[in-house]
Amino acid sequence: MRASALLAGLAALLSGAVLPATAQDAGPDLWEVRGLSTTLNLRVAPSIGAEVLMRFVPGERLAGLGCRAVEGREWCEVEAADGGPRGFVLRDFLRAVPDDAPGAAAALAGEAGPATTGEGQGGFDATGLLACAAPAGLPLGDCAFAVIRGQGGEALLSVTLPDGGLRLIRFADGMAVQADGEAAAAPGAFRAVRQGDLHRIFVGDERFEISHGALFGG
Repeated sequence: MRASALLAGLAALLSGAVLPATAQDAGPDLWEVRGLSTTLNLRVAPSIGAEVLMRFVPGERLAGLGCRAVEGREWCEVEAADGGPRGFVLRDFLRAVPDDAPGAAAALAGEAGPATTGEGQGGFDATGLLACAAPAGLPLGDCAFAVIRGQGGEALLSVTLPDGGLRLIRFADGMAVQADGEAAAAPGAFRAVRQGDLHRIFVGDERFEISHGALFGG
């Protein structure tokens, strides 16, 4: 998933999407995502209109690479503390992590992932392929996914769509309960059922199928 995001970011860079640099300050070495209830977009350039490379969840720690003011907003260049694509996020949703904070040294050394995740690759608890179709009427193909597991049947599933976009799906009590984006906003646009070990999730004209074991382990 992160490899595809990195390729998308490279394409945007080659197309000239990066804005001219302005005065930059060093900022802290380590940030923590905070102050929002959804996810924080990592963009290829310091602009709201720039392409999204990936998304970070609240509590995730990011290596700081400097901040700058662009378009009247403060942007910081970051990457996940355990590696991944570099990009820009709004400083409004970052909190500086003191050097002596628990886990700070390990995070800067690339030994710790997001505070809410397990030990999987890139800070995720599991990655792989799931069956997907967008629009839903098309035959099922494969989409890359990554999952962050919480407690008590909670999880955040990130799916890379066939067009390169991302779909985030939240699980509670072992069931899909919410998806991000306009596709899920209309009444009845989001539906989810579990049939044995299989979760079937419908978001607008998108369809996803993933096993319970892939989501929660075991």
